[in-house]
Amino acid sequence: MTPSPVSQRPAASPYGDRSSDAARLDAFKGLFIALIVAGHNHTFEAVAGEARGGLYLVHVAMFLLLPFLRPRSEWSRLGWADGLVRYGWPMVVFCTLYAGLFALFSGRSPGEAVLDVPYAALAMSAPAFERVTGLQILWFLPALIGLRFALKLLGAAAMPSLRLLLVLAFAAHLFVGLLPQAWLQVTPLGWPIVAYMLFPGLVAHALQSGGFRIPLRQVGPALLVAILLAVLYRHAGAVFGASPSAPLFSLGKLEVPSIAEPVRLLAADAAQLIVLFSGLTLCGLAAMQIIFADLGRHSLEIYLFHQPIYIALLTASRKLGIAAGDIGMGLVLFALTLALAFAMARLLAGFPRLRRLLFPHGAPDLRRLSAPRVGAAVPIRARASDTPAGR
Repeated sequence: MTPSPVSQRPAASPYGDRSSDAARLDAFKGLFIALIVAGHNHTFEAVAGEARGGLYLVHVAMFLLLPFLRPRSEWSRLGWADGLVRYGWPMVVFCTLYAGLFALFSGRSPGEAVLDVPYAALAMSAPAFERVTGLQILWFLPALIGLRFALKLLGAAAMPSLRLLLVLAFAAHLFVGLLPQAWLQVTPLGWPIVAYMLFPGLVAHALQSGGFRIPLRQVGPALLVAILLAVLYRHAGAVFGASPSAPLFSLGKLEVPSIAEPVRLLAADAAQLIVLFSGLTLCGLAAMQIIFADLGRHSLEIYLFHQPIYIALLTASRKLGIAAGDIGMGLVLFALTLALAFAMARLLAGFPRLRRLLFPHGAPDLRRLSAPRVGAAVPIRARASDTPAGR
């Protein structure tokens, strides 16, 4: 959720200059945050199971691949404290908020909910967040912190060549899917997710550094290949003797393929890379930027707001006797969820101090908030670098 959640702006890319890259990446994040909201819609889950399976294979993964598109020379300049504050602080704030809401509507005592928050904030796993808040989505934030930390380490001058890093990352990639469930209950900084994503991320980096891109005229055939790979991922068992039906691909729950299912593993990796580079090409179109760029600039806020909004809308529709399982109503709920989450993000942008409190850009933002205010009559205005696009 980068929802980005993360905005990464390479110093140079095969797509154009830095300013065109910024608009392209905002549109890219906007497109995929909209797909994440769609993927969490129960109506689409019921009526489009196979399509939803393909969606889960790629939508969140795109935000975890984007950081790798920075030049490697910039990785070491990623700040330790900035990453921890930028994503760790919202994790704690929204874990506390959602734990309170969950207690309010589930009958749990507020005291129990408050006591559970430190456990979830330290465990940093989807099961822990679900137990405490009723939602899994917060797993994404510690995974982003862990990914930034990994990139900072890999960008150090003492690190080996990219070729050797690819070999080591591939070895980890093969075995993450075999980790026992007991190991996935406590995952500080999303370490298994980071270990799994390093290999496709480094491949994306190598391709980007080499000037690889998918031309616009080839995007259609490329996406068709990605769809076929998604079908192969779901149904490889019938042909290659793997388990009969793969579960939905889920990074948060580490329901990912491993060396035990090599065909599914390669299909997932290839589909994600094809969608990444196809999406980057499509989002260079002016129409895509007009439609999605504003969403992308608020992708982190939309990611954290959308599920409670959807649950509230779904509950209201059921109480009104509206058939929420109808495809038309599903589309209405999707549009309302996305629109309300975006409206809340835009409204929050009008209150810079509150937005910095909930979504600090980094450690300096929190220091400024804690410093005594001088000349309180002078309004504090949001700077361009403080927008969620800077993430």
